[in-house]
Amino acid sequence: MDAKSWTQSKTIAFNLVIALLTVLTSESETLRGLLSDRGYVLLMLFVAVGNTYLRTVTHTAIAKPRRRNRANKE
Repeated sequence: MDAKSWTQSKTIAFNLVIALLTVLTSESETLRGLLSDRGYVLLMLFVAVGNTYLRTVTHTAIAKPRRRNRANKE
C-alpha cells in the first residue's frame, strides 16, 4: 500500500484547524461569545461528522517519519 506524508492528510489538516480554533476560543473572550451552547453542540457535531466523512474517503496510509542517521549529518 502506498503511503503519504502527514502533511498531505486532509484528516490531520481538519483536526489541526479544529484544535487551533479550540485554543483560540478558549483564550479569547470575543471568540467565546460568538457561540451559544447550542452552537457549540452543533460545532462538535460538525467535527464528528467531518472526521467520520474524512475517514470514509481515506484510502492511503500515513507514512512513518524516517529517522535521520546521525552519522549521515555531515
